[in-house]
Amino acid sequence: MNPEKPLYGGRALPNGVMMVGPTRMAVSVRQADGSIATESTDFSPPFSAWRKTPFVRGPVAIAGAAVLALKSMALQRGMTTSSGARRRQAMQTLAPVLAISIMERVVRVVLTIRKRDEKQRKPGLVSVFMPLLAFRLLGLTGPGRQLLKYHAAEHMAVNAAEAGRALNAGEAEDQSRIHPRCGTSFAVWAMFLTWVSRGWVKSPLRAAIAGVATVSVAFELLHFGARNRDSSWVKAVFGPTWQAQRLTTMPPEREHLEVAVAALIAVMPADVPVETTVTDIV
Repeated sequence: MNPEKPLYGGRALPNGVMMVGPTRMAVSVRQADGSIATESTDFSPPFSAWRKTPFVRGPVAIAGAAVLALKSMALQRGMTTSSGARRRQAMQTLAPVLAISIMERVVRVVLTIRKRDEKQRKPGLVSVFMPLLAFRLLGLTGPGRQLLKYHAAEHMAVNAAEAGRALNAGEAEDQSRIHPRCGTSFAVWAMFLTWVSRGWVKSPLRAAIAGVATVSVAFELLHFGARNRDSSWVKAVFGPTWQAQRLTTMPPEREHLEVAVAALIAVMPADVPVETTVTDIV
């Protein structure tokens, strides 16, 4: 059997991108002078023995994502020397989270129609997906717009690598900003399953069970869709969850793609040939 191709993933950061590969993770950020700073370290996902076990790998992946987030914050913090810059970095990290929470609440209030019958106050399916709309509204702010562009750049760099293209900003520029393994698609499935199970959740214990089940099933759906992305019926059924990424990304510019490529190169296995250009990894 042919060995499986290595999988790559990442997340957008304030002014940069985090990438993770089979054995390493890296953070690349655009510096004030225009250069790109990159830091990388070995990374082994927690509970890796369970990462191929269906319906267990979902919660395991969430745990791994939490560890990655903490490690990426530590790497980025280590690249910042002054206390003032660190405070700005912390604010840039928290601002999108706070903005999404506030925007989601505003959108819900604006779109909510009060009804006298309490039974009719249950959230409709449209309201369940308000966080995605709130995320899109984040693009109205400067920092939010940069975050969404780095998110797209991360996808496009990974798509270039998985397509076997030369790894540079020019090649990544031609790739789609949609990727079937994106956490946005996972979130769409999770929110839909949460809405479906809302009538069953009537106690803290049931809520906990439903939460674990939702994560597990949503991840399996994400996994299945990504593995069968070329199937016509899978494209028809899973396509809307993939297209939801257009709400959480914005078309990037060359400067965002250069940062994403730099981070991805840093996590490539040594035996994987990488073609790049000097201008991409200044």
